Amino acid sequence: MYKVYFVDDEEWLINELKTIIDWQENGFTICGYNSDPFDALEEILKLKPTLVISDIYMDGINGLELAQQVYEKERNINFCFLSAYDKFEYAVKALKLGAVDYLTKPLKTHELLSVLNKVKNMQNKADNGDVFNKIILGEEIAEEKLRFALQKYQGEIKDKPFHFVVFDGNVPLDNDEVIILYKNDKYLVGICLELNLNKLNDISQRENCNIGCGIETNVDGDLKESLITAYYASKQSFINDDIGVVVCDNDKKRSEFKLRINKCENKYELNSFVDTFEDFVKVFKVNVYDLNIMFNLLTSKAIKQGVEFSEKITAKKSIVDKFSNFNELIIELKSAFDLACNKSDNSIINSMVKDMQLNFSKEQSLDSYAKKYGYNASYLSMLFKKEMEQSFTEYLIALRLSKAKELMLGTRLSVGEIAFLVGYNDYFHFTKSFKANVGCSPSEYRKKYGKN
Repeated sequence: MYKVYFVDDEEWLINELKTIIDWQENGFTICGYNSDPFDALEEILKLKPTLVISDIYMDGINGLELAQQVYEKERNINFCFLSAYDKFEYAVKALKLGAVDYLTKPLKTHELLSVLNKVKNMQNKADNGDVFNKIILGEEIAEEKLRFALQKYQGEIKDKPFHFVVFDGNVPLDNDEVIILYKNDKYLVGICLELNLNKLNDISQRENCNIGCGIETNVDGDLKESLITAYYASKQSFINDDIGVVVCDNDKKRSEFKLRINKCENKYELNSFVDTFEDFVKVFKVNVYDLNIMFNLLTSKAIKQGVEFSEKITAKKSIVDKFSNFNELIIELKSAFDLACNKSDNSIINSMVKDMQLNFSKEQSLDSYAKKYGYNASYLSMLFKKEMEQSFTEYLIALRLSKAKELMLGTRLSVGEIAFLVGYNDYFHFTKSFKANVGCSPSEYRKKYGKN
């Protein structure tokens, strides 16, 4: 139900408005009325009706002045003006102000119904556009609302695969490549039934704007994901300064990288991960959608490991709203991890973990690290266990077996070759350690998980 509010200094006319039609049957409920325009102003701003029907000529303040004062604080309220005088200048002023209509008294039912239909159509269009906007802004919107917003395009998109496309900038289109769904002064949302990348690139270069294409979907598919991925794809210049068209897809390498974040068990491993993060993103051309997921996963895990971040990093916004570009994001991350991992003794453990990760296949001993860093071996052992929540030996075994599992599933190397590559000179010692920690033999592990 939409809300309607009446303003007229003649109460008999308000009573007539209340009964002239069945408001509920026409989709409206009467939320209020007032014969005093000054009191009405306060009530309108509080109740926020969809439509205000107001007399123009009233004592103290006229309807046009009332609307002007409302619009200064609330632009989403529609006004329809009434007047006993068919004055052209009143009508012009009303329409310039943004009124939906100007009606003369006595009020005619069919004219009023026409105004209501106009308001409902305008509101439906605004509501549908708001759905696209809210999803892009990260608000929780049910999938069905997005599906409903696409109903008017059913004839064009039914039973057809399509891509949501987002233009980074309110770009005027003079071609048939895109079905326009919504636009504002920041971006334009549309649908492409067939991606003609050459034509989209021409638009991108001509208008000097980025164009993002979401994951392919259909009316029964994951519409929200396709729309969000299109939006993030349009922000690819966040990572680099290139202008062009970006098509979002699901890349296995990026999915694998997300899994590696999950495997990091402490802040030192996460710190090592951050050191390679920048190169990975640029080498494998990670899209901004995946980058946002990786960033949130990385920081949430780091917080659990005791890393303290600035409000800029922890704010509940997407990365494109938090940072001006990718370089700024990396600087903020490295600064936070440096502070967390390089406090006094912590820096020694951080260096040890990095050394162990780089040289896991070589001989490792706590004594050699104690000598390298000038620490007592017993104290270093205690410090390592306190920081890592596991002993030096337990961490080394877990690290080597983790690398072994990667080689087991990602290569055709024999079990003996893998054992040697991860630092075990004794094949039987390797298989015994593997089974004790993983729960099955290396061969059984490969057979069970290799196909996946």
